[in-house]
Amino acid sequence: MATVFTTFSNEVSVNLPIYIDGTKVPTHTDPKVLGVVMDPLLTFKNHAKSIKEKVNKRNNVLKALTGSSWGMDKEILLTTHNAINKSVLSYCAPIWTPALSTTKWNDLQTSQNAALRTALGCTKMTDVDHLHSEARVMPVRAHNEMLSKQFLLQTCRPNHPNKKDLNHVPPRTMKETLVTKYAADVSPFTINNTIDDLNYKEAVRSIHTTSVQRTIQRQAPNKVLGVPAPNINKNEKTLPRRTRTLLSQLRSGYSTHLNSYLARINPEEHQDSCPKCGQSPHNTPHLFNCQSDPTELTTRILWEDPPAAATFLGLDLGGEVVALDDND
Repeated sequence: MATVFTTFSNEVSVNLPIYIDGTKVPTHTDPKVLGVVMDPLLTFKNHAKSIKEKVNKRNNVLKALTGSSWGMDKEILLTTHNAINKSVLSYCAPIWTPALSTTKWNDLQTSQNAALRTALGCTKMTDVDHLHSEARVMPVRAHNEMLSKQFLLQTCRPNHPNKKDLNHVPPRTMKETLVTKYAADVSPFTINNTIDDLNYKEAVRSIHTTSVQRTIQRQAPNKVLGVPAPNINKNEKTLPRRTRTLLSQLRSGYSTHLNSYLARINPEEHQDSCPKCGQSPHNTPHLFNCQSDPTELTTRILWEDPPAAATFLGLDLGGEVVALDDND
């Protein structure tokens, strides 16, 4: 099998005249090399398509393990996602990450979003930033770029077989590479393009910390709080699956127990008003400001003390959900 790698689109369909012992060697435009699908223009769009198909199929495993009212705990589902999906999404990331287009990154992110929604029990309207914040998972692109920077740093170690010159500037950049795209982030950790073993591990941790902090800073404020969401208290683990998914939905602002959400889904059957006081909108903040159900609690209790929030909202801590209003 032969293939063509080129920077000119008009050469993509070239049929190479290669023969071995009189037998023509077939030209294949999308060979798979060690699990990575190549393409003539090295856009890796077909590799991204292959990844998406794999992840979408594996998402069915998560759906078989849970629903919004039954199934495995969030932690087990996220661990399963990391085991069966994350390894696929980041396989050989330094090879294809620099060249992948934003459109293809969005395709991969869509597949990860579906997995996170299943794990958290959130609705399709849920903001992507909420999914990442609740699951404590980095977006696909940010995670793979972090891995690529760490790999580029590794190539700066003494005697590395893939030694890179971070200062090399090609006369013309046809495709982004690890060096052209990430050298500026890696070079501060090196001296003359080299990093010793003593400082290597600390530099890897620093790249990780910076990437995570940058991801958090880029997240939009939580829809309910209007500010970045705090960490969820670990005592939420004492609650059953159904209660935890409902609390996660309420923290996102999109829940089947809110008329503001139901009215958007089916305005003919639902009105965006509180069934207790008649005020509108019937959203998450209103639950803690309803005149017919006064409380000193605020929406932050959904993060700071989930069991207390569940008690106030009328959720049975043993797993049976008591309706929040007459429309549930």
